[in-house]
Amino acid sequence: MSEILQKTFKVLIGGGEGVGWSAPTPSSPHSLAPALANTLKHLALVTPKEEGELAKRQLEQCSLILNNPDTTSSTITECIVRVMFLYLMGHDVSTLHIHAVKLAQAPNLLHRKLGYLASSLLLPAHSQLRIMVTNSIVKDLSEKSSVPSILTGLIASCNLITDPSVLAVFLERVQKLCTHPNYLVRTKALITLDRFCQISETGGEAHKDLWQNLEGTIISSLSDQDPGVVSTAIQILSKRLVENGSSCDQVLGPMLHVYKQIHDGRFPAEFSYKGLVAPWTQVHIMRTLSKMNNAINTDNRRKVAVTEIFQNILGIEFSKETMVQVLISEAVIAVSKLDCLKAFNTLAIKKISKYLQSKNNQVKYCGLDMLHQIFETSPPSLNGTQEDNVIYCLEHTDLSIQLKTLNLLITIVNTENHVKIVNSILVFIKKLSTQNKDKKVDGIEEHVSRIYDVIIKFSQSLDWTVESLLRLLQCSKGKVQKFLVESLKMALTSRNCTQDSTGDRRKGSAADVTETFQSIDLASDPGGDTTSELVKVQKKFSQLMEKLIETGVKNPGIKIENKTLYNGV
Repeated sequence: MSEILQKTFKVLIGGGEGVGWSAPTPSSPHSLAPALANTLKHLALVTPKEEGELAKRQLEQCSLILNNPDTTSSTITECIVRVMFLYLMGHDVSTLHIHAVKLAQAPNLLHRKLGYLASSLLLPAHSQLRIMVTNSIVKDLSEKSSVPSILTGLIASCNLITDPSVLAVFLERVQKLCTHPNYLVRTKALITLDRFCQISETGGEAHKDLWQNLEGTIISSLSDQDPGVVSTAIQILSKRLVENGSSCDQVLGPMLHVYKQIHDGRFPAEFSYKGLVAPWTQVHIMRTLSKMNNAINTDNRRKVAVTEIFQNILGIEFSKETMVQVLISEAVIAVSKLDCLKAFNTLAIKKISKYLQSKNNQVKYCGLDMLHQIFETSPPSLNGTQEDNVIYCLEHTDLSIQLKTLNLLITIVNTENHVKIVNSILVFIKKLSTQNKDKKVDGIEEHVSRIYDVIIKFSQSLDWTVESLLRLLQCSKGKVQKFLVESLKMALTSRNCTQDSTGDRRKGSAADVTETFQSIDLASDPGGDTTSELVKVQKKFSQLMEKLIETGVKNPGIKIENKTLYNGV
């Protein structure tokens, strides 16, 4: 038995503190009934063969007890706990699902909570039995219900409602609870509305406009007196606010006001984490602001306020503390999306360099991902050192970081750095294909066509183009390899190169085959047949590529009448 399981049973049996079965008292701490705790422990300790036999006996016993109309409530709850435990161990308990639903309709709140828990755990997502729990949840959501009952009903709504067609029964009730006197109810009501939006997205076009109906309720919660409710509303808006939508003007003002309260230290002390005030609320504020570029640009005062927010966050010193890294990363991503933050591009790149230099794999991967997002939206210019920091990530031992780096390098390549980056990519792919000669490396082949496009796009000389394509060819297999072979043949045999007004060929395009092969000093045989000589060279070229594919030799010197065809790979 694992250490964590031993600790769990120690708590359940009553030998430690923690969540248990009975209501705690000074003389009786949290614990399960001894017989129930020992049964569960025995189930976890037996061999797989004994487990199957014991589970079968337990299910038969539970079935007899639950089907007996004279069974007491406490016995029913113990049986339901056993059923849930057996289900979590992988046994089929479908014949007892109905009893979980019955317990969810019990008059006692504690029993009802257990019934809701068992129903959400045992019932399949589209089970018809979930509909039977609806009436009980509706009763709990009544404004006349006690706060514990309302909170239980809201949690049950999130866990048990999966059918979009049923949402209409609950929407109005939950929206009213957003103005309930108790702040916990208001918070849970907002979370439930967010869950309803998620459910509606699976219900087709008829239910997809639910957010439009609920958006006003969420926005109005930004002015709530409780900071927990406000933070919940901000979190929901960071996910669901339509980018540059009509509601952005309504949201921007309250969002700036909330950040000012955080910055001035007016949030309660319980919102602080390792010296940072409401860090996750700040993260969601930045995510929301990054969706409001148009609304921010319409007012200079808003621009100044937003600029100050990100200046404060980007001014935080990079550290090993995860929350600090999360804050800075969100600020960097927002810099790439908001026009008013373009002046921070250089600072953002410097911050990313800190991530790339980290020894932590997750932090390094985060830095690569941020840089990729920035280049996709508003590509900055990297200096040589920064490019080298990215290239160095190809040497990392983690394959996911290597592939992320490969994807990023293909994105940041330009006319100035294409030789260095393409060479680094080809060296990496060659090394990876050599190390995994007998197996396919997921994620490499999908990039080959992109690397080919980069080589063709930045081709400035025939030598470099052919060399790069041949090196790429050696690292490819199957259909990709055939495609590259044909592409290479076309690059060397095309007679349709673009000519300028003087008749010269455009530098950087694939050269005409006559010019290519006549450059191999055919003048030594002035009376020779150029067409015949061309056929011989093409044949030798095919042999060259076959040898390259089969052996991977870098410089196979195939001679054509005492002249090397191509020996610069």
